[in-house]
Amino acid sequence: MFITLNSCLENKISDIKSSTDYYFLKSNSDNDLFIFLTGYNQNFYEVIQTNSTLLNQLKSKDYSVLFINSSNTLLYDSLELDNIYKQVIEILQNKFPKSIHIGGFSMGGFGAAKLLLKFQKENQKGNSLILVDSPLDLNRFTKSIVNQ
Repeated sequence: MFITLNSCLENKISDIKSSTDYYFLKSNSDNDLFIFLTGYNQNFYEVIQTNSTLLNQLKSKDYSVLFINSSNTLLYDSLELDNIYKQVIEILQNKFPKSIHIGGFSMGGFGAAKLLLKFQKENQKGNSLILVDSPLDLNRFTKSIVNQ
């Protein structure tokens, strides 16, 4: 399923694209892009509902926002990161904004950190990392899961 809606000018959004894998709000300007990866067993519908204030603030500043459903694994391997990176390039149609900020919710924060490194390795813009409720110590987190 792919949906495109045009001319949402009251929200400063020029285009909304959505599929089962992502939700993209393209602003009218070439300003910053915020990319967010979902956490373990989350989808972007849940993340948007839970974080609607964040989304509304970014829209009001005329920023583009991309939510990506990341995987249901705890670790992001290189194949998975390559697929997410290619998906972002395809969504953006190789038209990069001035700045790209990559973030993740919960375990998506680890994917965001790795994705930021992938962007920089590919000589693309990757200006900042945003972690939202991410476990800071992956080793301790993994051990706690194993102990349960």
